[in-house]
Formats: sequence, structure tokens, C-alpha cells
Amino acid sequence: MIRALTSVAGINVTVRLHAMIYAVSLGIPCVAMNYEPKVLANAKRFGIADRVVEFGPGWDQYLVEQVRRLDREMPQARASLAASLPTLRQGAMRTFELLGQLLNRSAHNC
Repeated sequence: MIRALTSVAGINVTVRLHAMIYAVSLGIPCVAMNYEPKVLANAKRFGIADRVVEFGPGWDQYLVEQVRRLDREMPQARASLAASLPTLRQGAMRTFELLGQLLNRSAHNC
């Protein structure tokens, strides 16, 4: 359901890690609220660390500024995500392939 909702938005403001992952996987630019270190770590991996908002004094105004900036830079943001998606998907697929090998190996050792 979250992925479906994410897909209809032009810009996503995410407050959860998986919402950010869904947006990026669909090629939809987002601004992410950094509530835990894993949000910023993944944003760096996705090439969108400059659109992470840290909670603290003035975070609300910074959030508005980031959404407005993203709106202005939408063509470049979409192009950047489109260029990075094949590599990100390949990395994700490799992870699942390795997990499958490990699970298959574990099943044979039982």
C-alpha cells in the first residue's frame, strides 16, 4: 500500500526509511527526515544526502526550503535517480542472490 501511494506523488517527503526506499526505487525524488542514522546512511548510498533534513532548531523551515529546492531541480533529480537505479537494483539483486545461496546451503546441511 505504501509503495502504491508513493508512486502517485511527484515529490515525497519521507519520515520513514522504507518510504524513502520506495520513492527512490520508483525514481521519485524525495526529501527525507533523518530520525535514525540509517536514513542518512541510505540517502548517501542513493545519492540524495543533500536532501536529508535533520531534526533540530529550524528543521521545519529547512524542510520547506528543501522541498522548494527539489521542486526547482526536479528534472535533474529525476535524471540522477534514473541514472543510479540500475546500479542500486543490481546491488539489491546481488544481496538476494547471496542470501538465497546461504539459505540453500543451510538447508542442505540440516
